Amino acid sequence: MPYSDSPVPVRPDLVAALRQVWAGLAAPGTWWSGVERVAIAGAARGETTDVIPAHAGAAARTVYADITATSREWVDALIQDGLALPAFVEVIGIVSRLAAADEFSKALGRPVEPLPDPLPGDPSFEPAPPARPGRSWLPSSSASCAGRLVPA
Repeated sequence: MPYSDSPVPVRPDLVAALRQVWAGLAAPGTWWSGVERVAIAGAARGETTDVIPAHAGAAARTVYADITATSREWVDALIQDGLALPAFVEVIGIVSRLAAADEFSKALGRPVEPLPDPLPGDPSFEPAPPARPGRSWLPSSSASCAGRLVPA
């Protein structure tokens, strides 16, 4: 991710943060392997893949391309279609980081970065802290909200 060709200088700490995002996309997560996480990022950008379930790819694309198309009913339909809620939450995390990095590149007038090569390893499957649904139709815990109250 060299930004030396950027029309404006990019601070070294921003370049380091973007490299961290890319490393995180490539690494195994909680519910998805590195291969699957990179496939989710590719699906978000519109690539076709058979590495992940179709509903996960469709969710990634919708969140990336048209967040306004989401609703509580949409999330419920994904869950009923077999996408486990914790796995869906990880999809959102992957896609939101990817979208931020892509928009940064576009704002600089640069093409988006190629997706990273996936790192080996299995997901951790570590359970999340207790959570309850919030305004975004997804469960949140007080730990993930930095102490803010989450509406019931």
